[in-house]
Amino acid sequence: MPVRVICMANSWREHGRCVAGIRQQTGEWIRPVPSGGGPLEDADTIIDGRHIEPLDIVQMRLRQPLATTRFQKENREIIDGNWELVGQVDLEDVLHYCSRSHTVLHSNGKSVEPAALERLPPDRWVSLQLVHAKNVLFKPDRRKESRWVAEFGPHCWAPPYRISVTDPIATNRLNQGQRIGHECLLTVSLTRPIAFPRWNIPELCYKVVVAVIEIA
Repeated sequence: MPVRVICMANSWREHGRCVAGIRQQTGEWIRPVPSGGGPLEDADTIIDGRHIEPLDIVQMRLRQPLATTRFQKENREIIDGNWELVGQVDLEDVLHYCSRSHTVLHSNGKSVEPAALERLPPDRWVSLQLVHAKNVLFKPDRRKESRWVAEFGPHCWAPPYRISVTDPIATNRLNQGQRIGHECLLTVSLTRPIAFPRWNIPELCYKVVVAVIEIA
């Protein structure tokens, strides 16, 4: 049975794209993935000659995967690639999906240790979250040319999050010198565990800002 998903991200990821959204009928987060997992092809996220964008409503056929990517319970396997763009929602229609959690995706930092997630029951794993941030600053990523970091804090007394941005639209705007206001809706995603043995960095799940919706 087709489901209607409010697109909340169509971001870059290694070797392709990552799409995430909210199922319109139930409000649950969904990350459509190919059979076997991995990124979507760039062309898979183009409908009617353009990439789908946040607030688009996309109709698609999905199913529960046989094996879910570790910690990403929102993943749903794509049955076929015949997606249909059926409309759009207004910004006000998604505000109530914003998280009320005091932390973003399980921790106060830019990553989460897999061991911390293993201590949680799987039904509490969360790898997608919508954050209403009123104090966002976008700064160049010193490690990656033409890429950016979103700096924001849920509380004035807490250290800010500093999370890499993989939203193509926001990145292109910033690279062109355009200003993005301080109040935004941020879709934040948690990666699968990734290790960097070359730098002696163990497996961690990293947070990325996969979509930026400017409010003011």
